[in-house]
Amino acid sequence: MKVCKSHFGVVLFIGLLFSACNPTNVMAQNVPDGLEFTIQGNSVIITGYAGIPQTLVIPNRIQGSPVTRIEGAFNRVYNRLTSVTIPNTVVFIGDNAFRNNRLTTVTIPNSVVAIGANAFQGNQLTNVTIPVINIGRHAFANNQLTSVTIGVNVEFIADYAFSNNLLTSVTIGANVRIECCCAFGNGFTDAYNGTAGTYTRPDVNSRTWTRR
Repeated sequence: MKVCKSHFGVVLFIGLLFSACNPTNVMAQNVPDGLEFTIQGNSVIITGYAGIPQTLVIPNRIQGSPVTRIEGAFNRVYNRLTSVTIPNTVVFIGDNAFRNNRLTTVTIPNSVVAIGANAFQGNQLTNVTIPVINIGRHAFANNQLTSVTIGVNVEFIADYAFSNNLLTSVTIGANVRIECCCAFGNGFTDAYNGTAGTYTRPDVNSRTWTRR
């Protein structure tokens, strides 16, 4: 009987030691239920979310590898997201990633280089600061944005990127290439000639933007 207890104690100790030292088991505990991903090489690509909670925190690492891309759709009918936290390891947010959710705020980390087409279209965002280099077509269309800050690193904004919002204030850096006259609202490109500043208009129907 004493021998059996001794063997059991050894087995239990080894099992606990293996569990504590197994990085896969430890990392898996930090992955939200329903978060779908694939690992390519040394990086993780988020491919979707099928969880129930409407608040999602995407981890910066999964199974020891950094999360670098978000390419799946997060707009399934039964889980419209109201909040999402994007880690500062992400460099690319793909087409349609957060389209047609219920996001009211989003923080885009400085690590992000590009935002794909329709990525945040159809949410409830009221203001946003964007540090990326490229902003895709309709990326922030159909929200409730009243102001937007375009970071100094932004080089290109695709057509209709901010269409159908409530914009009356745009802060933008110098020499940003804007693909379409309707990227921010009618008349904006007539006022913006590559000069950095904050451009405002009296109301959403006005075509007259002035630089402060």
